Amino acid sequence: MDLQVKVDNLHFYLYLRAMSDYYKHISLQRHIEQKLGLLFVEAPEGGNLCFANENGELRNEFKQVFTVSDLHYYRLARPGDHLPADTESFWKEVENGRKLPGQVLY
Repeated sequence: MDLQVKVDNLHFYLYLRAMSDYYKHISLQRHIEQKLGLLFVEAPEGGNLCFANENGELRNEFKQVFTVSDLHYYRLARPGDHLPADTESFWKEVENGRKLPGQVLY
């Protein structure tokens, strides 16, 4: 097998893996929206929404939105296809993911 075929196979593998991750992300996002009743916000703007979502004093049961970073931290804490059963378990795993060393997203 020549080098170009190996490179093409690697690109195809990476593409398939990226698509798999994308569909897992979308599946998790939809589950949280539909089953847990939280609103997905792709890029939170400043103002009240940012304060409401990032406020360390706001209890989890009052949070109404989640972001890409929340999904990222959830998936770090719960790798695989595990779907959260309720908002309490979702936010608990998000916090666990945030505590992992070297996992600062932004």
